[in-house]
Amino acid sequence: MPLEMADAAAVAKELRTLLRRALPRPSSPLPLTLQGQVIPALSDKAKMQLASMGIRLGDCVVIAGQKVGMLRFCGSTEFSGGLWAGVELDKPEGKNDGSVAGVQYFTCRAKHGIFAPLSKISKPLEKHKSSSTKTPLRPPRRIDVSRITSKINTGF
Repeated sequence: MPLEMADAAAVAKELRTLLRRALPRPSSPLPLTLQGQVIPALSDKAKMQLASMGIRLGDCVVIAGQKVGMLRFCGSTEFSGGLWAGVELDKPEGKNDGSVAGVQYFTCRAKHGIFAPLSKISKPLEKHKSSSTKTPLRPPRRIDVSRITSKINTGF
C-alpha cells in the first residue's frame, strides 16, 4: 500500500473513532439519513417477522440459546442475503462494534456487537421464582393395604 493511502486510512480511522466518542448514543434506534433521505429503521418484512416473534428493537434477546443482548438492528445487510439481527451483547463476546465491512448497522462498544440470522434469535426464557424459601412438601404417607380386606356390596 502506498504511503499516502496508509496515511489516509489511519486518518480516516482516527476520525471515525473521534466521531463515535463525540456523538451521543441514542437509547432507541433513530432513522438514519443519507443525503437528506430518511432510511426506515425496519423494512416491512422485518417488522412483520419481529411482530410474529413478539420481539421489538430494544428488547432483550438470546442468540441460538447462548448469547444474551439487546436487539439493535433487524433487516437486510450488504454482507449476506436474508434478514439479519444485530445484537449488542451484554459481555464482550461479539465480533464487531455494529459495523461489518465498513457499513455501520448499529453502534455499540467494540467486541459487543454480533450479527445472526433472524431465525437464530429468540426471547429469553423467564426465570421462575425459586421455591427454596418455601417449606418443602412432605411426600404422602403410604398405608399398607395388603392386610386390609373389604366386602364389596354389588347389590345397588
